[in-house]
Amino acid sequence: MGFFNFKSLMDIVTFFMPDIHPVDTVTKDDIIKAFERSNITINAKSYILCVDRHYACITRHDLREYIKKSGVAGCTYEKEEFDCDNFAAASYGLGAMWYATKHKDDPVGGPPIGMIVSGNHMFNFGLVKEKKEDELYIYLYEPQNNNHKKFAERAYARIVII
Repeated sequence: MGFFNFKSLMDIVTFFMPDIHPVDTVTKDDIIKAFERSNITINAKSYILCVDRHYACITRHDLREYIKKSGVAGCTYEKEEFDCDNFAAASYGLGAMWYATKHKDDPVGGPPIGMIVSGNHMFNFGLVKEKKEDELYIYLYEPQNNNHKKFAERAYARIVII
């Protein structure tokens, strides 16, 4: 079998992904307020799907480490075959597995990674707080090239999934 003895994808995620250090938990209402604070429009036409009651928040450092080590940006872009929706779904799914493997014995809420549909583009976001007392911010990231940032200009989120 070689040097590594991985029996599942979860084993690989556990081995290669960085540790995660949740700093707080938040609710759907906290997330909606953070979108506005982060200059991302959520309005009556937006659809927000929150499948858990609580979500973990992580530091920007942990988000950067996740993005860097996830490997999703290393996938090959193919229009209509593996494009923005596939990159975003891959990063979202890997984020859920990453979070689950690092906190399976000490769950503090849902994973801190989500997906956004804006216009005809799909990308990801992380729930970021530096300390428990700090404000929650939404950091957007493009899984096709690993860019991440707080938005300086107003953005519109049509569909949010976390």
